[in-house]
Amino acid sequence: MHTQALVDLTPAALVELIQAKHRQLLKDLPGLLDVREQELSSAFAAAKEARSTMNEDPSEANIQAHDEREAFRRSAESRVYRLRDACANTEQSMAYWADDTEPWRELLDARDRVDAGQAPRFKSKKKNGGDTS
Repeated sequence: MHTQALVDLTPAALVELIQAKHRQLLKDLPGLLDVREQELSSAFAAAKEARSTMNEDPSEANIQAHDEREAFRRSAESRVYRLRDACANTEQSMAYWADDTEPWRELLDARDRVDAGQAPRFKSKKKNGGDTS
């Protein structure tokens, strides 16, 4: 976006953009999650097979194959968990931005207070412990 377009952007239009992005994520993430869960199922099966082969014949090649398949299973599992968290986070964000009471207006009020020279209500916990109001 050009600078003037950003300046002309109203809070309501910004919320619409955010909601559109979350709607797109809510549409795309479940399909991607299904693909990753199928990948995880095959990774579990491959790791289990490699484990049984390694237990029958603990040669160096079988141990290495097991380690590789187990590493792939762990990374596939991590991707599934991250996608599940992303789905939940997107749903929560969509609920927040779609709230009819417009809780995001508090952010604008806080910005106006700080612009007027008042201290923010929240400060870093590293500096002085938080809320000053």
